[in-house]
Amino acid sequence: CTPLWLASQQGHVVCVRALVEAGADKEASSKATRSTPLHIACEHGHDECVRMLLAAGADKESWNTMCVHPLWVACQKGHVACVRALLGAGADTTDRLYSPLHIACQHNHVACVRELLAAGADKDASNRDGETPLYTACYFGNEACARVLLGAGANMEASNPEGWTPLHIACRQGREACVRALVEAGASLSVSTPCGSTPLSVAWSLDHTSIVRLLQDAEAARQAHHHAAVSEPVSEPTFAPIPVPSPAAP
Repeated sequence: CTPLWLASQQGHVVCVRALVEAGADKEASSKATRSTPLHIACEHGHDECVRMLLAAGADKESWNTMCVHPLWVACQKGHVACVRALLGAGADTTDRLYSPLHIACQHNHVACVRELLAAGADKDASNRDGETPLYTACYFGNEACARVLLGAGANMEASNPEGWTPLHIACRQGREACVRALVEAGASLSVSTPCGSTPLSVAWSLDHTSIVRLLQDAEAARQAHHHAAVSEPVSEPTFAPIPVPSPAAP
């Protein structure tokens, strides 16, 4: 590791500034992971060092041996100030394998999710397994991230290659809070996989009784609302009488 790498790891801003001004190699990486000074500053949440390295022209898109860039690392660790600095510098929010938004949802870093969405990150991007950030949030039971995504208009019905939607996976994992968030947002309760599995059948098969009850209550409420709307009497239109002109005087 170089002196700049170590200074970035420890958050020694004065040292980072001095080394950068002296022309230290900003891309010199560690042998083990090929992480650059910018990677390691993001990992440890040293946002001032991050800003300094970016201002000096450090590569914000460099990949380490884990095939991740600095923004991904910052989102994984939940260092929102670092995320904000990288986004402000134009860091790429996409990744065909597992995007920064996916990793932020996995670890329930809500503030990072908000920053990414505000910067235009694709809320419905698919990872290598064909799963959206909302699916990831529901898989891990991170209700707060799920609600932020739903509020941003994330597709509730987007399914993975097996036909599983976020509601399916929330039911399988027993994530009642996420199930409730999806139901409240209007997710389809009857959506079925190619194998015929519905959210209710998934919850039932795994004995998630509270989720079964939640889904049954939601279906009953929707049916009642539908019947009320259909059977509501239509009032006859009323019209004001048309005045008849008086006969003209002779």
